[in-house]
Amino acid sequence: MSAPLLPPELERHIFLLAAHKDPPTGAILLPFYELPAGVEPTLYEGLDLYHTRSLVALISAAKQKPHLLRLGVEQLMIPYSDSREGDLERQNVNDALRLCVRLQRPTLASSLGSTTVLEILSNLPLRRLVASARIVEAAQSLKHLTHLESFDSMSRGSSADSLAFLAALPALTHFASVDPPPDIDTWLKALPRLRVLVLFHLPESPSPTDQRLAVTFWELWHEGACDEESY
Repeated sequence: MSAPLLPPELERHIFLLAAHKDPPTGAILLPFYELPAGVEPTLYEGLDLYHTRSLVALISAAKQKPHLLRLGVEQLMIPYSDSREGDLERQNVNDALRLCVRLQRPTLASSLGSTTVLEILSNLPLRRLVASARIVEAAQSLKHLTHLESFDSMSRGSSADSLAFLAALPALTHFASVDPPPDIDTWLKALPRLRVLVLFHLPESPSPTDQRLAVTFWELWHEGACDEESY
């Protein structure tokens, strides 16, 4: 007795749902399944390189099918790596990053202090970014950025440097920080273009009154770069 067959449209829909849930698995199954032209790049729309299979899929596509990264990648999460293979891995990821010309929402666990990374990002249409970013020079490479979450603490170091960096971002409207600045109201007065400041806890004093302030929590480390419902 032969196995029952699903309608082709339903079979394709199930495959695409599974592939979007786990792009590396979708890439593995792809040779065994015929997809309409233009569908394969969508499997690479969002990749979290914390997962080894995603990292392998990214580097493999960069070397064998670079058009998939040019057409597909819109969101990319790059974790920090201090392994012995770290230098080679970073070079491979940077090479792949150069191909992601449609990338809009990266999350970088490392600092934006790298000249190579800044050079690559300056050529991308970034709208959202999660990273350690506080150097004023980086603002010149992020002119389209509207949403930024910084892993840097606003309560340590120079508050003037933080303000100078944020004020130099011409399109920035939403900013999130893991740590609040010392005087939130005074800080926000210096950023009139900012529509929303998101914090994950409040200082004990002084109590802020600026209506642009929102306090919330996050569940995913890259949530600030997502287009899904989040802060």
